[in-house]
Amino acid sequence: MALLRAAADDLLHVGLDEVLFRKYREIQPVYAQIFDVRSSNRKYEKTTGFSGFGSLVLKEEGTSIAYDDPFQGFDTTFNHLCYALGARITKEMEDVS
Repeated sequence: MALLRAAADDLLHVGLDEVLFRKYREIQPVYAQIFDVRSSNRKYEKTTGFSGFGSLVLKEEGTSIAYDDPFQGFDTTFNHLCYALGARITKEMEDVS
């Protein structure tokens, strides 16, 4: 059922939307400080891990260089999900706001 003006009269006061939503614009998302956030337009992203290199080895003059061989690790697939939730209001309520 749609939201009626009579059921939400407090939401229709002039200036109330500024009080309610101004704070949301001021808040910076914390997740971007914790996670590496990237955008994508693909169905999924796939990454492959590789081992790192060992410690550096001291090379004496005239001796051969020591080599290290990294190896492939596990594949990881990131499936993109979409979450949504809507609400309906009457045309009359939209006209008032």
